[in-house]
Amino acid sequence: MVIVSEGIRRDLHQPLRYFRRITIFHLYKKASYGDMKPTDFYNPRAEKFTSALKLYRKIKSIQPDILQTAEPWANRTSFIITIVCYWYSLWHPVALIFPMFENRPFAKKFSKIENKIVSWWGKILSSRARLIFYMNQGAYRNLQKLKVSDAKTIRANWGTWGIDFKDFNPSATSSDLDKLYQPVLFFVGKISEAKGVPWLLEAFRRLAGEFPKVELLLAGPLENGSMLGQIKSIPRARYLGIIKNQELAHYFKKATLTIAPSITTRKWEEQVGMVNLQSMACGTPVISTRSGAIPEYITDQEGCLLVKEKSADEIYRAIKKMLGDRVFYARQVFKAKGWVKRYKVEPNIIGIEKILLKIVYENNF
Repeated sequence: MVIVSEGIRRDLHQPLRYFRRITIFHLYKKASYGDMKPTDFYNPRAEKFTSALKLYRKIKSIQPDILQTAEPWANRTSFIITIVCYWYSLWHPVALIFPMFENRPFAKKFSKIENKIVSWWGKILSSRARLIFYMNQGAYRNLQKLKVSDAKTIRANWGTWGIDFKDFNPSATSSDLDKLYQPVLFFVGKISEAKGVPWLLEAFRRLAGEFPKVELLLAGPLENGSMLGQIKSIPRARYLGIIKNQELAHYFKKATLTIAPSITTRKWEEQVGMVNLQSMACGTPVISTRSGAIPEYITDQEGCLLVKEKSADEIYRAIKKMLGDRVFYARQVFKAKGWVKRYKVEPNIIGIEKILLKIVYENNF
């Protein structure tokens, strides 16, 4: 199987090694996250392409039985990828598939002209695809708008794959309740309004006065310089810069809580919320928002607290509840570890592999 992506990210690429009966080739345009180790590009095989023509030639040289293209509405590069893969599928015996993450309604996300273009092309691509994996209910609704048959769609953790417990697991060296003595709040993601950072900072200003030892650590790319200025203006809030994926588990394990207060914008809403699941796998409860698909993957008081968007007051009260109630916190740590087991990567990929093999063996293409 050839998987074609605009970008490559370690925590989304490494799980591909759990495919056992299907050989994976991952072709990508850029590795902008910078978190791939040199050995990561060999198991499974990952190769960079620099143009549409070179992508086509590379796919042709591999001659895959299954070809996973990108979703066309993600960005310009992904749109071009879908054209290349569609064209290849017209002239070669291959099962074309693609993932569906996009949960913003097209009419709200795109201009009228953009909406017409992506909808027109989405219908053509969907008609050619053998199967479409969708990740959330918003994505499914978008497929319904395109009049895609349910027979062609299936919900699965495609692309995110699940949690690899070899990388994300609870700390074996410290007690969970020890984290309450010098609390550390951790945020990882783009330091931006869409990720809810302004409301987190406002909540932390209030919290710091009541918990004199609490610390807030933020990691990720900065949306703009003003965000850094806001962080520096708050005592005990610290910007760590960009940290690599292989370092994430260390920070999750050290943190008392992970805060992920995303909001919905015209162009974006959370499609999964992998940070929440990775944190919970490390035994660290989460405070997040009822935003996008987040409530589809985690449930309030099952290892997390969910608050409404753009509410510094609710974020403040949720953090205070976790830090101020030792029994409640211990219960959420226990529940987090149990809840996230349903997203274990190995059984998820085994199930997906069976579906893909059925396409290859039982259908003529």
